[in-house]
Amino acid sequence: MAKRLMVALSNAAEGRDEEFNDWYDNVHIPDVCSIKGVLDATRYEVESDDPAAPQRYLTIYELDREGAAVMGDIVEGMSSGAFTASDTIDVSTASLTFWRAR
Repeated sequence: MAKRLMVALSNAAEGRDEEFNDWYDNVHIPDVCSIKGVLDATRYEVESDDPAAPQRYLTIYELDREGAAVMGDIVEGMSSGAFTASDTIDVSTASLTFWRAR
């Protein structure tokens, strides 16, 4: 069972939701799930255009390794070109946090 979570909140770039979701589901999640310690990922979409939810998409990754180690591998993958980046994500609204069980 996962002892830690990585929580990603994001939006697609304006007018690019379909392309964003294709990249996220078929490229990004497999890239991240290939990292040691990343067990699984589940994506969600906000149910309405509620202004209290500034990001439309949520991904919860289950981890069995410290967030800093996972983040180091993500940065390394992006820097080396092993992971495919996309301009379909609105980076100005993206957030990534790590959580551990209490």
